[in-house]
Amino acid sequence: MRTLSRDQVIARLEKSYEGFERSVIEWEDDLDGTRIRVSAEDGLVDRNGDELFSYWNIAGENYTLGVVSHLHRWLDRNGWAPEWINAGEIHLWKKGENGW
Repeated sequence: MRTLSRDQVIARLEKSYEGFERSVIEWEDDLDGTRIRVSAEDGLVDRNGDELFSYWNIAGENYTLGVVSHLHRWLDRNGWAPEWINAGEIHLWKKGENGW
């Protein structure tokens, strides 16, 4: 399985989802590049109008653990996994880190 770097994941998400850049909250101490902190309150949507992150749709029809299913699968294929911190913030972790 390939694993994209943090910068590669952010670049691809910015290209695919208008406004993604504004939702990324930087950490000054993320020196190892293993996590991406994302606001889930920005209302980012895919081309179908589905929110990318919806804490309240954990088991919704188009969602896997509150992440729109196609994005969840893409993250998994590229070596990353989402983790909810609270209803307004989700972290994307490089697999093999943080117990993933």
